[in-house]
Formats: sequence, C-alpha cells, structure tokens
Amino acid sequence: MKLEDYTLSVRYREDWNCFEASLSEFFALIASGETEREALTELKRLYLERVIYLEAIGKPLPIPGEAPEPMFATSARVDALSGTARDFFRRVLNLDYDEVFVSDATRLEEFGTLEVLREKIKLEYGVDIGTELEQPLWEVLGKIRGLGN
Repeated sequence: MKLEDYTLSVRYREDWNCFEASLSEFFALIASGETEREALTELKRLYLERVIYLEAIGKPLPIPGEAPEPMFATSARVDALSGTARDFFRRVLNLDYDEVFVSDATRLEEFGTLEVLREKIKLEYGVDIGTELEQPLWEVLGKIRGLGN
C-alpha cells in the first residue's frame, strides 16, 4: 500500500507553532514542520521507516480506514531492575523514576549527552558504561548493578 491509500490529516498547531501531519491508521505516526510541505515530507519519511519496521517484524500494514493498533515497547527488563533504576534516576538524572515512563526501548541518550552521563555514572557508581551512544537504559542499569560487562 502507498501513503496515499491512508487517511491524511494536516493541521496547524498553535501551541507548537508548527504544522502537524499524521495518518489516522498508524499509531503515533505524526510529523511536524515549519510549513505544511515540511510536515508532509517528514511524514513520508516516517511512513517509509514504519513500513520497513513492520515488514521486518512480520506485521501487516494497517488497513486503510481502520483504527490503528497500539504499539508499545515492553518494560520487563527495566522493571526487573526497578530498584537500581530508582537510585539511578535520583542520583544521575535528578528525576523521580516513578514519574517517568520508561520502557525497554528507552535509550540512555534520551536523558542527555553520553559524555556527561558517562562521567556522572562513573563518579556515582564507579562503573564505565562504555561509549555506545544508543545503548538501552536497561543495559546501563544492568552494568551498574553488576550484571553486564
């Protein structure tokens, strides 16, 4: 199927001062841009990424005109390290773990630059988490807890 087969919505968001484009049949497939054209260009890019992702995991494309199927990452790995996570969020990120949504897809880079976080983790825990930029948060928590390399 092509992007044009789906229900397109474009609107101006005064609260964000930008245009927003989305496809009704895709869960959380929303793009923004300073112009309507920029928002549509970004939506096309995100649409192609989503199609590739769905094909890679063996899921069918949404059917035009039908409501989207929610897509959420699990949080089992992070939940298994919740004690470490609470301490980490307080000591390193200055956040309350129970007030932040974290899933197994959450990456350390979502909370700041790797260099700054790496230094703070080394200072607080004496653990070098390495230089991999996109490592999942649960992996970092495992290293802090002594479960990883």
